[in-house]
Amino acid sequence: MQPLLTQIASVIRHHLDEVVFGITSVTLVLAGPYINGLLKQITCKMNWFLRFILYVFLCCAGYGFLTHFLYQLLIKTFVHFESYLLVIVTLLSYLVLAWFAKRQKQI
Repeated sequence: MQPLLTQIASVIRHHLDEVVFGITSVTLVLAGPYINGLLKQITCKMNWFLRFILYVFLCCAGYGFLTHFLYQLLIKTFVHFESYLLVIVTLLSYLVLAWFAKRQKQI
């Protein structure tokens, strides 16, 4: 069992950029409606043009910042994991995201 976990961890480490980017992007896709809803709730009494500008700013700068911040945080965290822990955390991350997507009726 140990050589199998080591081989899987080696594949994950080789593709760590793609794995972390996948986790980051799926997280933001699933959290996006909640973030947009929060912005809508906060700006509901504002002028429509100001709301539009804030939404564009959120999409350009806000989601860009969140993507960069979450990506950097995850990559720095995943690099330090031992082989078995890297496999478990990667698998659990995708399973939790899939469960959340299923709960939201995204899949």
